[in-house]
Amino acid sequence: MMAYIGLGSNLSTKAGNSEKTLRSALSLLPNFGVTIKEISPFYTTAPIGPFVQPDYVNAVAHIIWEKDARSLLNQLHKVEALFLRERTQRWQARTLDLDLLDFDSLVVPDEESWERAGRTSKAPDGLILPHPRLHQRQFVLKPFSDIAPEWIHPVLKCTISELLAALPDQNVRRLD
Repeated sequence: MMAYIGLGSNLSTKAGNSEKTLRSALSLLPNFGVTIKEISPFYTTAPIGPFVQPDYVNAVAHIIWEKDARSLLNQLHKVEALFLRERTQRWQARTLDLDLLDFDSLVVPDEESWERAGRTSKAPDGLILPHPRLHQRQFVLKPFSDIAPEWIHPVLKCTISELLAALPDQNVRRLD
């Protein structure tokens, strides 16, 4: 199955700064059964939320996964744990964030649940696909558009270009 994962970091780890952390996490994914097809350029992004914290480094990876979406999410959480990811507060600074953005264009569990998850400020308890806020975030859409410009949101039926055009500038800048 084809999937896309969002990567983010704004805290240093034993691997180094946020960019090095993302590169290290990407290099570990094959050990967890993930086949990487393509990786976007990296972007720097101002943080979201109420906390003062460093800017993020973000990217998107196109991957192949031979099992179901839930098992992929579990493997992504294992990789996050290797980088001492903490989940104590929403929108807190993080060593590594691996988000399952899309899995074979599936809508999980259903469109109504997806819409409800996108309206709440609380993190969802279960798997929601596509990611319920990816269409609101330039830090996801810009790198996503670099590797999958033809991708169409399975609920909104919009291209990435259309989703990006609907957003105000969120100060997302490509790293060179």
